[in-house]
Amino acid sequence: MICRGLGFGAEQATEDSEQPLRADGLTKAIRDALADAGCTLGDLDFRITDIAGSQYRFKEATLALLRILRTRKEEFDLSYPADCVGEVGAAIGGVMIAVADAACREEYSKGNYILFHLGNDDDKRAAMVFSFAERET
Repeated sequence: MICRGLGFGAEQATEDSEQPLRADGLTKAIRDALADAGCTLGDLDFRITDIAGSQYRFKEATLALLRILRTRKEEFDLSYPADCVGEVGAAIGGVMIAVADAACREEYSKGNYILFHLGNDDDKRAAMVFSFAERET
């Protein structure tokens, strides 16, 4: 796995705040990661995230996607390994990389270019664009 781009943001409308959810922090993190990688969301094949079942975080991910995606994609799968391993805290970043790497190596992933996004319960959001080098074209 090769990290092509990184981005960070801060979300003002956390679950505990009274502000309306706009996904500004995650949107900024994803845009910055895409710019750093020199690609668009339409160039990526699937997404993987740290979401552990929270309805709020699924809404946030959907809003961020709607605000950034400008070309129609037939599929843009969202994988969330916490569904299988549970809430593991900060270790989820390593789990996400391992899951994406295994999916690419075993060739059951949707492609080589992946958007990772994660965040904490406060306001920190991060996004990364990865590619799988062995299947890169």
